[in-house]
Amino acid sequence: MPFRTCKRIISVFFSNCIIFNLFCSYFCFKSFAVSVMTLERAAELAIANDSTLNSINTKKAFQYIKRRQAQEAIRDIRKKERTVRFSLLFNIKLPEKHGLPKEVDLLTKLPQIDAETALLEQKAKNRQLMVREKVETRMIKIYCLQKSIAAAEENLKLAEQNLQKFQLGALSGAVSSSDLKLAEESCENIKKELTSLKQSFASETTALSKMLGIDVSNAYRFKNPLSTITIPREKVKSMIDYAMNNRYDIYQVESIRKIACRKVDTIFEIYKNQHGNKATPLENEVRSEGKIDYSNFLRKYENYLTEVDRPWAKVYKIRLLFFTIRIPKEWFKGEYSGTRYFEDEKYSLPEAMRERDDARKEESLTKEDVKASLEEQYEALMVADRAYRDAVKTCDKLKEDYEDVKIKNLFKTATYEETRSAKDDYDMAQKEVRSTLESYNTLLASLNRDTCGWVSQFKKGQDILNVNTTAEDSLGVPKPHYLIQNNIEDLQSVFTLTIPEESKISATDYELWVDDLRVGQRQEIDKPLVVLPVEITGLKTVKVKLYDNDEFVDEAEFDGLETSGDLDFKVQAAKNDLSAQAAESELKKALLAEETEEEQKVGSYLLDEFESINGLALDKFSVKDVPNNVAFFKIYVTNGDETGYFTDDNITPIDKEVLKLDVMFNDISKIRVVLYDSSKTEVFRTKLDSINKTLIQV
Repeated sequence: MPFRTCKRIISVFFSNCIIFNLFCSYFCFKSFAVSVMTLERAAELAIANDSTLNSINTKKAFQYIKRRQAQEAIRDIRKKERTVRFSLLFNIKLPEKHGLPKEVDLLTKLPQIDAETALLEQKAKNRQLMVREKVETRMIKIYCLQKSIAAAEENLKLAEQNLQKFQLGALSGAVSSSDLKLAEESCENIKKELTSLKQSFASETTALSKMLGIDVSNAYRFKNPLSTITIPREKVKSMIDYAMNNRYDIYQVESIRKIACRKVDTIFEIYKNQHGNKATPLENEVRSEGKIDYSNFLRKYENYLTEVDRPWAKVYKIRLLFFTIRIPKEWFKGEYSGTRYFEDEKYSLPEAMRERDDARKEESLTKEDVKASLEEQYEALMVADRAYRDAVKTCDKLKEDYEDVKIKNLFKTATYEETRSAKDDYDMAQKEVRSTLESYNTLLASLNRDTCGWVSQFKKGQDILNVNTTAEDSLGVPKPHYLIQNNIEDLQSVFTLTIPEESKISATDYELWVDDLRVGQRQEIDKPLVVLPVEITGLKTVKVKLYDNDEFVDEAEFDGLETSGDLDFKVQAAKNDLSAQAAESELKKALLAEETEEEQKVGSYLLDEFESINGLALDKFSVKDVPNNVAFFKIYVTNGDETGYFTDDNITPIDKEVLKLDVMFNDISKIRVVLYDSSKTEVFRTKLDSINKTLIQV
C-alpha cells in the first residue's frame, strides 16, 4: 500500500475519532445536565396530563352539539303550534297546544343545557385545584427528602472523615476502642438512613413522573415550594366567604336549590295563567320560605283540582217524549282543558315543592359542614405553625449547645461521646424542623384547595374580591355584538349589547322587540337587560332598536335561538356603502316614519298576551294617560282608507280592559282607537304608535 494512501487513512481515522469524542462529550453533558422543576411548572404539566380533566373538557365541547339539537327541536315544536297542516286527502290538522309537562320542558330546555355547561366549567376548576394540591403535596415531600438526603450525605462525609482519623488514632493508642466503635456505628446508621431516604425519593419522583407525563426521577432538581406565611385570624371570615362563593360543592347545592325554587314558581305561574284565581288559595304555601303543613296544603290542592274540573261536571239533558238523553258536558272538553292540561302529572306542584324543601335543607347542611371544616383546618394550621416555630427555637438552642461542645472537645474538656450526642440532638432537631414545616405546608396546600385558591392569592399579597363577572365579554370586534346568557337557577336570560367605537354608532339606549312587542323596558347601552327565556326562545326574529336619548337611531335583527353574534344595523350598513347614500336617506325615512310625523300624542296603550281558559290566545288591551274629558274607548279596524268596522257594539270605560283574539293585532297600522267623553260623544280618533306605545290623533 502506498505511503500516501496509508497517511490518508490514518488522517481520516483520527478525524473521526475526534468527531466521535466531541459527540460523546456533548451527549454526556446533555444527559447529566440538571433541570430545575418548579411548583408552577409541575402544576401546569399535571393539569395538562390529567385524564379526568381532559374528559370534562371533552364533555364541555359536546355541550355545543347538544345545544344546537335543542334549538332545532324547539323551532320544530313552535312551528307545529303555529302551522296548519293538511294532506292530499284533505286531512287538515290545526295547530296543537301542549300540556303542562312539555311547557315546563320548553321553558327550561336551553337554560338547563347552559346550566350543565356552567356546572362542567365549575367541575373543571375544582379538578384543577385537586390536581394542583396533589402535585404540591408531592413536591413538598420530594423537596424535604432532597434536603434530608443532602444533609445525610454531608453528615456521612464528616462521619467518614472522623472514622479515618479515629482509625489512625487507634493505631497509635490516642483513641479508645469504644470511641472507634461509636464512630463506626455512626457511619453505618447514616448509610442506612441515606439508603432509606433515596428509596423514598425514587418512589415519590416516580409517582410524580406519572402525574406530569415526563420522567423527573433523574437529572432534575426541585425548587423550594415551602412557605411560612401567617394567616391572621381576622382574615378567616373573608376566607370562608370566598370559598362559599367559589366551591364546587356549594355551587352544586345552590344550583339544585335555585332550580327547584324556580321550578315551583314556573309551575305555579302556569297554573295561574291557565286557571286564574282558582290557584290563588295555594299561593301562601308556594311562596313560603319556612316549614309547610303538607296535610293542609294537599287538601287545598285537591279542592283546586275539583274547581278546575267543576265547569265540566254538569250534564246536558235532552227530554224527548218518553225518555231523557243525558250528555256529560265532559264530552265537549278539549284535549288540554281542565285537569287534562296536566296530562299524567296532576301533582307536579306538590312534588316540586317537596324537592324544593329537600334542596333547601341540603344546601343549609352543606354550607354548615363546609364552614365547620374550614374553621377546623385553620385551627389545625395554627397548631402546625406553632409547632414549626417551637421546633426552630429548639433547633437554634441545640445548635448553640453543639458549637459549645465542639470547642470544649478541642480543648479536651468534653469527650467524643458528649460531642456525638450533642451532634445527634442537633441533627434530630433539624429533622423535626423539616418535618413540622412539611406538615404545615401540606395543611396549607389542602386549605388552598378547599378555599379555591384563596391561600395562593393571599401569598401573593393580592386583594381577594368576591366579584361575579359575566362569563364572556366583548372581544373587541369591529361590529356591534350581542350576548344572551341563560340562567336556569333564576330562569332568566341576560341580554348584553356591545357597540365598539369602530362602528361609529352614537346611541344611549336600546330596546328589545319580538313580533312588534317590546320585551322589558328601554335600557342604557352599557347595562344588561334581564328577561324570561320564554320571551325570546323559539321565536324566529328578535330586533334591537337603538335610541339617542328619545330619538330613534337604528335597528338590527337576529335569530332568537342564537346566544351570541354580530349585529348588522340597517342605517349603518347603508352608511358604510358609499354607493348607497341615497338609499340610506330613504331607508331612514321609512324606519322613522312614525317617529317624525308631526302628530299630536293623545295618550298611551298597553297590549299584553293572555291565555284564556278555553285555550284561545287572547290579547289584553287598555288605554291610559288620556285627557281628563275622555271616559270611554272603542277599537276600530280600518281597511286602509279609514273605512272599516268596530270590533264591539259596546264601548269600554277608560279604566277597564278588553280581550281580543291575538290575530286582531297582527297589523297594528290598521287599528284605530276612538275616544269618547262622558256623554259618549267622540272626541278623538287615534292610531297606535307601536314603538312608543302611544295613541296618535288622526
